[in-house]
Amino acid sequence: MALGFFKKLFGGGTRSCLGVDIGTTSIKIAEIIPEKTGARLGNYAVLETLGYLTRGGAALQASGLKMFEQEVGQYLKIAKDRMHTNTVRAVASIPSFSVFSTVIDLPPMPEKEVVQAVQFKARQYIPLPITSVSLDFTRISPQRVLVFAIPNDIIAKYKLIFKAAGLELVALEAEGVSLARAFGVPSDANDAPTLVIDIGARSTALSVISRGMAYLTAQTDFSGATLTHAIASGLHVAEARAEELKRRRGVVNVGFGAEEELSTLLLPLLDAILNEAKRLSERYLSAYGVQVKNALLAGGGANLPGIAGYAAKGLGMRVQKAMPFGRVQFPPQAEIALTPLGPSLAVAIGAGLRGIN
Repeated sequence: MALGFFKKLFGGGTRSCLGVDIGTTSIKIAEIIPEKTGARLGNYAVLETLGYLTRGGAALQASGLKMFEQEVGQYLKIAKDRMHTNTVRAVASIPSFSVFSTVIDLPPMPEKEVVQAVQFKARQYIPLPITSVSLDFTRISPQRVLVFAIPNDIIAKYKLIFKAAGLELVALEAEGVSLARAFGVPSDANDAPTLVIDIGARSTALSVISRGMAYLTAQTDFSGATLTHAIASGLHVAEARAEELKRRRGVVNVGFGAEEELSTLLLPLLDAILNEAKRLSERYLSAYGVQVKNALLAGGGANLPGIAGYAAKGLGMRVQKAMPFGRVQFPPQAEIALTPLGPSLAVAIGAGLRGIN
């Protein structure tokens, strides 16, 4: 077991950095450049494969911790090369299904004893031999820490991937931490908690964030691919056609004419995602005594037509599409292209911001 591995790996500095989000079916890269007035989005890349729709093994990685290092490394290199950037330093986010997380309460103790206490108590919550994982933690109150554990074999795979891509991996972190950083900083005056629902292709990551920190995290296997498969099965169409219908029509016309069948195929699965989100917000209320009243939709699923309105009704709170550009500047002419990509780039932007701070 290594404690604080992520901090020790990180070299620090104020040079440009690539934030890299390797999902199950896509790779997102955001180049973050430090400037006197803050940070600037230098360039970005999104590489997506839809082969997973018909071939489960075509996913870049899966919740079974399967990952093809050399192949993914080559995809990452292709995406990086097409950005035409000289930046080689990179911070990578780790998908929620590869990270174990838990909140640990500690008694009052000297600061120098916290690390040892976290190591000892983590053994009670991590479902793997403690020697087979690397630990990191974030203090969320004087006596409470959020602990992350990543299997050492996953860390080794990421090192091989970035080496194959010709990039310098300077830090790893859980995607919930990257998302929290993208949408706030510790000094924010507004500390109202926000529920983030990051709907990816093969899983949905959930987190409650406040002041640039992740306070609770969770994940569910209900995802974009689950929705696509439901449409394909229910309408008896090919997976690629189902994906097209999902992206174009979504749940806009629930209960209206010919669109009703497609929308109602999606609703039970969306409800499953929203129920997990409700449970996480209820856990936050129980732990911190504060009700979550706002939610952000991130990931590719955030662009599903009608999902924000449906989620708002289901959650009973204000729901918006996540646009992670509050801390990074970009040219005004890029706004048209970045608006639909914003939810998908959120994790990469948050990871990149770590690399310049």
